[in-house]
Amino acid sequence: MKKYSIKYGILLFSLLNSIFSVCQNRYSVLFGTEEFTGLQCKDLSWDRPDALTVSPKGEIYVSGTNSYSTGNPKPNSIGVWVMKFTNEGKLVWFKCSSDNNHISCNPKVTASTSDNGLVMAGSESYGSGKLNVFYYNSVGTLKKVTLLPNSIKIKFNNQMYECEKVHFPIHIFQETERNNIGIVVNVQIRVETKQGNVTRSEPVQKVGLVYINQNLEFVSAVVLDFPPLLYTLDENSYYFYFRAESYTNGNFALVLKDKATRQNIIISNFDKNGTKLWSVQKKYNEPIYNDAIAYSNTGEVVYVVCKDTNEEYSIFNNMGSETKFTVKNEGAISKISFIENDVIVLYQLGGVGEGTVVLKRLNAKGEVVWKKTFGQKSSYGIDLSVLQDKTIAVLAYTKEFGACYLDGVLIRTDKDGNMEAIPKKYIKTN
Repeated sequence: MKKYSIKYGILLFSLLNSIFSVCQNRYSVLFGTEEFTGLQCKDLSWDRPDALTVSPKGEIYVSGTNSYSTGNPKPNSIGVWVMKFTNEGKLVWFKCSSDNNHISCNPKVTASTSDNGLVMAGSESYGSGKLNVFYYNSVGTLKKVTLLPNSIKIKFNNQMYECEKVHFPIHIFQETERNNIGIVVNVQIRVETKQGNVTRSEPVQKVGLVYINQNLEFVSAVVLDFPPLLYTLDENSYYFYFRAESYTNGNFALVLKDKATRQNIIISNFDKNGTKLWSVQKKYNEPIYNDAIAYSNTGEVVYVVCKDTNEEYSIFNNMGSETKFTVKNEGAISKISFIENDVIVLYQLGGVGEGTVVLKRLNAKGEVVWKKTFGQKSSYGIDLSVLQDKTIAVLAYTKEFGACYLDGVLIRTDKDGNMEAIPKKYIKTN
């Protein structure tokens, strides 16, 4: 009898501990960025949260911009802010960069590091062509490095070139085997061409992969076999026409839409050395306004576009072969990710504007496993990540819950999308 009591006691303890752990990892919190920065959020395009990044420990970083154009910022509070939350949703710290341009440290181009820090990339203001790297360690200490273009030697057609300019990083990741940080960025090099007896030296725009080490020192760079950028360089073009995603082994995929019609796309998959593994071209019968990309847990690349009536999901294996399924279009997709063999989708119900945010799970046939909603009239889903324990982190903003201007929303659900109904509000005094 005593043995059975001990046995059942252990089972009961394990069950309660499991339930407690799940409850601990499910939360909903609000944070008003103006309460930390001293700014009034008058211009939504500058003041909303932009990205969610998860560390190897499951801690969550949220990054965004301050309103340097319409607010009244305090000294050294312009540019980019970063918040760190524990695995249980407790706010640990809030930091602001001192740069006066959000492009110089782009809050959308972020990655976690193996030591549970956060690394971000950006470029100097137009014309200077410098590459900035910002690294926050786990306690929020900031280290910034500016790489001059001429310090970046890049390989192209088996020759080494000195970069003239670096503009608009579009992706950053840590390659775990060597612990180097990879940055996908536009580079300008000068290439000599011959026409008869005349030799010309002309600037050429290319997409490159730049590696730096953990000390943020330049290691190597290579030009990627990716189409040249035929449109004028500007930040909006980059982040509207590009999509990028990394896999755990250092592979990364790039998607580029043509500017003229947004109907033609190129998807290329690269290994950690910048070697192209495969590439496909697709043409849609209507412009693409909303799309997203993700890697599966087995290394497949999944790309989805929103059409008027359907969402079309393309799944590419490691050889670039495609399988597809379609789902009825219910709104504008913000982000997709994977949980087990299913796809998690974050989207706005009914369109691209503020309103109801939806999180749904689709199986490989496109069937809806479950669907959850939050927000009603003035919320917007921004980013999404599935953690190692299969819980789901969602970043959004809202003007509900009594927000003066807007609040950031960080939600952690269980694997079935269940969340805490009443959010906790963080203010600076916390």
